[in-house]
Amino acid sequence: MADLNQIELPNGTTYSFKDDSAVASITRSGTTFTATKRDGTTFTFTQQDTDTKNTAGSTDTSSKIFLIGATSQAANPQTYSDNEIYATSGTLTTKEVQIGGGACTLQYNTATQSLDFIFT
Repeated sequence: MADLNQIELPNGTTYSFKDDSAVASITRSGTTFTATKRDGTTFTFTQQDTDTKNTAGSTDTSSKIFLIGATSQAANPQTYSDNEIYATSGTLTTKEVQIGGGACTLQYNTATQSLDFIFT
């Protein structure tokens, strides 16, 4: 980064920083951060992260977990589940995987018990 104090200006020309309040550095101590502005003033802020583990009353399970979602993003939407896509012990199970918005689909072939790439 250039040292602006080293800029040579024509005789009689002056310059000033447009924003001396820009942050020059940030230091951290635990969950407290201190930002130092270019003018030397400081302000502190504290990390506000909250551990959300088990806030929905969740419990680890090895049973099927079905995909559940809403058909729109709204307050208190109706939710639905899809019994053809689920996770079990870290394995995601579904019939098809669409890649690139429909250009390619990965599909399980029950006759050959293999995966087929279907290009459209």
